[in-house]
Amino acid sequence: MDTTNAPQIIQHHSQSVPLTPYDVKWIPGTARFCLMGQTPRMEGHLEVLQLGEEKLKSLHTYTYGKGFKSGSFGACPVGDSKIAIGEMSGEMLIYDIESQKCIYKVIAHDKMVNFVDGCGG
Repeated sequence: MDTTNAPQIIQHHSQSVPLTPYDVKWIPGTARFCLMGQTPRMEGHLEVLQLGEEKLKSLHTYTYGKGFKSGSFGACPVGDSKIAIGEMSGEMLIYDIESQKCIYKVIAHDKMVNFVDGCGG
């Protein structure tokens, strides 16, 4: 079977994480990405990581609430540094990566926000 024309997955780095990861999103136009999940203590965990030549570099970590299930950069019309995050407790929050602050939160569902789909703000 010839697989030269098939899509390929290239592994850049491999790293263990101390949480259950649920979603990963590339930050638009950068070599950074957001890792979202839940820690063993049932807390929400957002970590901003950057690709390096030898390993991944953790830029900062945000811990809040009951666990982060999903996120989207397309939900905010203002800039590329804001991510909408759906939480296991039903809250949805908007987090500004540059200022490292939660700028908005609202109760979106009774139980869990399974997926956040953003399309142009």
